[in-house]
Amino acid sequence: MTKDEHDPVDSVLEAALARYSGAEPLAGLEQRVLNWVRAEGVRRHRVRRWLSPVGVVAVSGAFAVVLWMRPVPDPAGVTIPLQTPIPQLTVAPAVRKLQSRREFPTPAPATPEERALLALATRPPDDARKAFSDLHRRAEEPIQFEEIKIEPLGSDGSR
Repeated sequence: MTKDEHDPVDSVLEAALARYSGAEPLAGLEQRVLNWVRAEGVRRHRVRRWLSPVGVVAVSGAFAVVLWMRPVPDPAGVTIPLQTPIPQLTVAPAVRKLQSRREFPTPAPATPEERALLALATRPPDDARKAFSDLHRRAEEPIQFEEIKIEPLGSDGSR
């Protein structure tokens, strides 16, 4: 095929390119691009706005650490004269005496837990030993679970 001859594919391709180049851009495309560019500028400006305060806080923190870690001179040689005498404190007697109860703490009804402990403590030793050994035996046994059976779903979502 020579340069002057046109293939049907070439003509279809040329027609498609002609339609593509003649098409108008989507409505509002230019405005959306401009809004995006403005938003990017605002984002960069936000970062710059916080860059200075963060730097100031970091430098201040480093300065505070340096001052905190600096050794303090020994004040052994420094004496401060006392100019005023220390006033004498006197303790005033109690105005009224609190009533004291004969029994402290004041008795209250036993809780269910306290009653259970009392029942355990008053059992004969053989019963308590048996109860504890039974509890210990049950604690060492493995836990048994029933087998889980899951039925497969049908292809239409029904069972």
